[in-house]
Amino acid sequence: MNFRIPWIISRRRKIVAINIDFLLTICLYNYIFSKEFSSSPNKIVSISLGIFWVIISYVLGRYVKTSKINFINIIKAILKIIFHFYFMQYNLSFN
Repeated sequence: MNFRIPWIISRRRKIVAINIDFLLTICLYNYIFSKEFSSSPNKIVSISLGIFWVIISYVLGRYVKTSKINFINIIKAILKIIFHFYFMQYNLSFN
């Protein structure tokens, strides 16, 4: 069976980027939570945080199509995500 879904093919980069962000956010949150509190986090909170992160990233224009994708840009994007996530954790810990 050969399905023709051109709208998915044209958006596959965006779908892959969203999935990577979602999974990376959940993994980082679970790691930090289990490290800080020595217990596993609630799955609903992890998924909600991942969804919230993806929605905010989409609204702020993070998933704009770039003409040049290389290894350095991918590493920069991953480091940016990790930096923002740790910055959020650091700021929230003072409240």
